[in-house]
Order: sequence, then C-alpha cells, then structure tokens
Amino acid sequence: MNDKTFETPVSAEQALEECKGNWTVDTAPTYVRNSDSDYCKSGRCVIYKQESDFGNISDDNILGHCSPNYSPMQNIDFAKRIDALFDDGKAKIVRAGSRGDGRKPFMVADCGETTIGGNDPISNLILFGTSHDGSSSMKASPLTNRNFCTNSLTALFARSVISVPHRQNMNEKLDAAKDALTGLTQWHEEFQEIAEKMAVTAISDKEFHQWANRLYIKKANKTTKKLLTMQASEIDSRDLDKQERAHRKREKFVDEIGYIWSNCDSEDVIPETEITGFIQPEHRGTNWHALNAVTHYVDHMASFSDQSVLTGRGASIKYEAYNQLSLIGG
Repeated sequence: MNDKTFETPVSAEQALEECKGNWTVDTAPTYVRNSDSDYCKSGRCVIYKQESDFGNISDDNILGHCSPNYSPMQNIDFAKRIDALFDDGKAKIVRAGSRGDGRKPFMVADCGETTIGGNDPISNLILFGTSHDGSSSMKASPLTNRNFCTNSLTALFARSVISVPHRQNMNEKLDAAKDALTGLTQWHEEFQEIAEKMAVTAISDKEFHQWANRLYIKKANKTTKKLLTMQASEIDSRDLDKQERAHRKREKFVDEIGYIWSNCDSEDVIPETEITGFIQPEHRGTNWHALNAVTHYVDHMASFSDQSVLTGRGASIKYEAYNQLSLIGG
C-alpha cells in the first residue's frame, strides 16, 4: 500500500483503492527434508502477498510466518471492518498506508477537532492497524495531532480497546466493537481535560531538566537503566566505559529536548514550526510546553521511523511523557 494523506476525508474502502492496497494475501505450508530425497511439512506456513494470478511465492513477497490455523485478514476486509464501525457505514479516513513492505497496513480516521487553551488546535483521530506477518490482530488506538507542528500522541497499551482477531466474524461482534469505539472517543475528551490543566501548570527550567532525565531513565532498557542509576563504585571496572556512554546518551537526549524547550519561539532554529511559534506565549513554561517539546523531538528531530513514531518506541516515549506530566502539579 502506498502511504497517502487525504485533504478531504474518504471512506476506508476508498482509501484502500487510492493507496493501491487491493492486493490479497494467502498462506502456504513450508517443508523440511527428512531424508536425502523426501520432504515433509514443517508445521509452519508462510504468509505471502499474491502479486499475480499464478500466486508464485518468492522471498520478495513473503510477509511472515504463522501456524497452519492462522487466518490472515485481507486488506479489503480490514477496510470494510473500519467502515462498519461508524454509524453511516463510512469512516473519515485522512491517512492510510502500510509499513514493512505491506506487512502492517494502517488507516487514520478523523473524529473532529478541538483546541487546548482556546488557541492551540488539536485533531482527534483513531489509528487502525492490522498485520500480514502474523504478529497482531486488528487493533485501534486513539491518536491526537497538534496541528501547529504536526506532533502526534498515540494512546498505547491499555487504551487499544478494539482488538479483533482475524478469524472473528465482525458482524457478530459489531455492537461490542462500536461500544469500544465510543471508549476511544471518550479518551479524546479525557485528553483535552488533562491537556487544559497542563497548559496552566507551570514548570521551571530546573524542573523541566530534572523531569527529562527521569523520563529518559524510565524508558531506558534494563541494562542502561542499571548503568544510569548505579554509582561508579558499584560497577565492574570493565563496565565503566559503558556507564560513561550511557550517561552521554542521556545528556544528549536531555540537551536536545532542552534546546527545543528553550527555543520555542524561534522559527529559524526549530524545524517544522509555523510563524506563530512552536508554542504560544501564554503556554510557555508549562507542562503542555514540556509535553510538546518531547513530541516535537520524537516526531521531527530524532531518528525514529514512522512506525516507531505511531506505534513503537517513539510513541511509547511520548505516551510516558504524557502520563508523567499529567501528574506533575496536578
């Protein structure tokens, strides 16, 4: 599927067509040799993209591996399920595409706009995703997009309340899925309430840098976290260099976030900003300012992939920042 953004929202089925996603997937058993000349089924299958009527399988069109009982979801079924969730039978898709050479199709539906602090426009969205590599079912998560700087925040983990196995008949669970969709839109209301409080809660430069350090340590892997929190005297001498590198990476993260925080009103030094500035003057020095320093860094300045920004490590850093800042001064 080609990634595409739609200025005028379209239905999920139309988005699929526009993205040239009307291809299908299938599964085929794999074989292993059990003697010099005999082969038997391995008990695993490949999931592959059907690129011709002949259904030839090559390394280029294999998307993943699965058990013989796995039922892949076709792109058209993914689109139809999304449309079916909305009352008029059509979603308002504003972006669609896939990651990993077609392994992970996604669509983003528009659920309206709101503002934070009366002057910071936010788009309320829902991110739908599925997989063709056997890694996940169809899922949905609420998503917000700050329109000034196109900073996104995906509500991950427990907030992904729509999860439909590929083998499940959507019609049998449609009412439950629609109820779950209501839960996702309610998160947008919760987000606005919390963001409004963030926009009037002050945080000093010192508090911001202390918080940025805590955020980095919180999201570090187990080994890095140990290196960052232990005293040098407690670490094997062979690991001192590793500890120094870990601290340099932490300092680099905090410095880069701090650079955005300090230069929020300069269009020349902060990329992707509007003439109005990265953050409105009345919101500077607040938790809302701090959150958008992190989301801006992850979305526009760090080396995270598009997939990571929406659903991976990049998204998890932003969501952890949101969770932490929602408690500071609240």
